[in-house]
Amino acid sequence: MPNRHNGPDREPSGRERQRLLAIVCYPGATCWLCRGEKGPIQWGLRKAHPLGPSMDHVIPRSHGGYWELENLRPAHYGCNSSRGNREPPRYARVRSRHW
Repeated sequence: MPNRHNGPDREPSGRERQRLLAIVCYPGATCWLCRGEKGPIQWGLRKAHPLGPSMDHVIPRSHGGYWELENLRPAHYGCNSSRGNREPPRYARVRSRHW
């Protein structure tokens, strides 16, 4: 029986999560939630820094979202934490040249 460890959308390992983070939050990426109002996503900050990198699920995991690149967007850690598992703002649902 598929579960979060062996199903088609299993939780990625730490190494896989870092690989996805590097793809989604490339250097100079714009946060899709604040649209860059807080500046670019910054690497090299302490863990869980509000301006640090984070992957946001367009469709939250708790609502059936997957760990696929199509469902991941770059976000500041603080913006992602503030959003939680709520729907993204209406403007954030539109694709941009940045994501």
